[in-house]
Amino acid sequence: MPRDFAQSNSSDNGLDLFRDMLYLGAREAIEIAERFPKVQRRVGGYNLDALVPRNAPNNMAHLLVGSEGTLAFTSQAILLLVLLNRQFAGVLKVGGTLLRVIPASLAAGLLAFGLLQLPLPALPLAALSLLAGGLLVLPFIWPEINLLLRL
Repeated sequence: MPRDFAQSNSSDNGLDLFRDMLYLGAREAIEIAERFPKVQRRVGGYNLDALVPRNAPNNMAHLLVGSEGTLAFTSQAILLLVLLNRQFAGVLKVGGTLLRVIPASLAAGLLAFGLLQLPLPALPLAALSLLAGGLLVLPFIWPEINLLLRL
């Protein structure tokens, strides 16, 4: 995100949030520099140094790594499902689906585990296991896939 917000096409709420976060990063830059670990690869989250002013644009996505990114992604998926259910009532009725898919998923997991015991190179073996497990479950989830394709 450029510090010059005129170049941005985000909503006013998004711009306010970015502005506040970048202000916080600028205000606490010395504290962040002193206390934040100097490592190349960080996947543990809390990448506060992404807020510190520098010569490059700030990439706000760097704040959402590790469990924070997973939480943000999952929250967005849940919100989209709720909104989808408002538009198409019944999308979230999963009782029958769960009863069909749980045994199929267990069987697919056992199949994949069994295939992983074969003496093959790791990458082809993993791909084969995923493909076999997915194909085994596909008939059980086909009604939901068909519903999604019709949306």
